[in-house]
Amino acid sequence: MLFKLSKKKAINSYLTSLPKLMTKDYGKSLEYSPMQVIKSIERYKLNAKYQIYAVALYTEQEDFIQYCESNQLTFDYKLIRDELSRMYFDGFDFSSTDVAKYSVSFSGFKYVDPSGDEGDLMCVDGDGD
Repeated sequence: MLFKLSKKKAINSYLTSLPKLMTKDYGKSLEYSPMQVIKSIERYKLNAKYQIYAVALYTEQEDFIQYCESNQLTFDYKLIRDELSRMYFDGFDFSSTDVAKYSVSFSGFKYVDPSGDEGDLMCVDGDGD
């Protein structure tokens, strides 16, 4: 039970705190590199034990696979995304925009559509930065 609670708390921090921190570190983006995700977790002293979940949330599948291969890790992107889907997205497949929407609902962000395209939303802080 404690394991599940610790894991959920860590993933919640990846969903609520990490987007604003990565925006601060690397600028506005719907996706980041695995190393950007990990460096932000380290820099801001978030729980790193489950950081592979953050990597799966904020990176493309190809980048995730390359990161795991180059670090001799045996995580499965689809299995992690399926677990995250059940935990946070009612079992539906989710996109980076869905992650941004989830983050916005808990972190005080607001949406800014930089290009005018409805499907290309970016997370920024409440000041429009």
